[in-house]
Amino acid sequence: MRNTAILALVVLFAASAAAQYHTAGYASVTWSSGGPFALKTDMNGKVTSVKIGSSSHYQCEMDDNNKLVLIPDNTSSAIWQFDPVVMAITGTLASGGALGTYVRGMNYDHNGDLYVASSTSLFRVAPGGAITTVGTIPSTSHMGVDVLTGELLISSSALYRLDRHTLALNTLGTGFAGRYGDLVQNPLTGDIFVPTCCGWSGYSLHVLKAGTSVASIYLASNDLAGAYGPNLDRVSAANPRLVTGSHVWAASHPNSGGMWYIDLTTGLPQRLAKWQQATIADSTILESRNLHSVRTATGMYDVRINIPSDGGNSYILGFSFTGVVPALPLPDGRRLPLVVDNLTFLTVNNLSAPYFTGTVGTLDAFGMAQAKVNVSAFYNLLKGMKLWMVVVTLDPKAPLGLATISDPKVLKFD
Repeated sequence: MRNTAILALVVLFAASAAAQYHTAGYASVTWSSGGPFALKTDMNGKVTSVKIGSSSHYQCEMDDNNKLVLIPDNTSSAIWQFDPVVMAITGTLASGGALGTYVRGMNYDHNGDLYVASSTSLFRVAPGGAITTVGTIPSTSHMGVDVLTGELLISSSALYRLDRHTLALNTLGTGFAGRYGDLVQNPLTGDIFVPTCCGWSGYSLHVLKAGTSVASIYLASNDLAGAYGPNLDRVSAANPRLVTGSHVWAASHPNSGGMWYIDLTTGLPQRLAKWQQATIADSTILESRNLHSVRTATGMYDVRINIPSDGGNSYILGFSFTGVVPALPLPDGRRLPLVVDNLTFLTVNNLSAPYFTGTVGTLDAFGMAQAKVNVSAFYNLLKGMKLWMVVVTLDPKAPLGLATISDPKVLKFD
């Protein structure tokens, strides 16, 4: 009976065209002596730009309502809220101390906290904006979140896994030459891609392959010079790709500057948009925070679903204690990045209350819904353990009814 139900789930998930990318476009920030810009690039390569402030900006990230981009300003020591729809600053998330001085990394964790690496210091920004100085870290050029462990990844000449609480470091690899933009991890392979420095130096992007300890050059291109701020455009795609910004245009390299795709199967770059005015220091995918958890109390979490393109559609939120690898292959070439286990069976069949609720439902008109995890009664038994989650949306107009597969997220009980 259980195997039959899981088989039915697999058939249900095999329900869309092979291409499964984010389609809302990209937001970027720049550094330049000519002034900083916020950029929005649509899927056709059209760029909209606006000047913001008076000094360079190094990081941007989608916040948990999936509408605002967070931009650190290295003059005012603040993190601004920026709306890419109206292309304007709408407020300040946090401000204080050295928070905004040469920020080299900015990422949310599974508790809903925003971690900011500023030169050699690490800060934590709570959902309400309160800032805590976590401590001193090695000189940092890039930061990301390890979806396999829930801890931070930071790099400069070496790549480390950093425990958010103890600041203990685990060296993963060496041989990097970092500069700007977040690093990115492919959770299905374990490969970690890190931007390089600087300009037309003969390489654009480094990779630390799973099972290795020394970085190798993944892309060497005189066009895409310095792949700053790479993002994985989606994990589930049949033909996975990175999207990234690039070093500034130069007359000696007329194809440089702008936004690029990098095909992860062939390793070849393809330019989406040209941008000549300034270097794109970091980029993020608009409307990409489809799944985000926020800790509300010990052992209690809100799981926020936000897929604007699928407003009104039904959704299924699956959890797994086992992980994301091996991903479940689908007939159209895509992968469902979740290992099906007993917890998956319970959550996708809405049989997990009162511990997991809201795992099956309907998105509102804006594509939003909220599930809850409440394991407070036996939290001490789970402390240190992890689970992973993926949400899929259903649409009767899509082949076999599937519209979207989210990227996987980890939730660590810490």
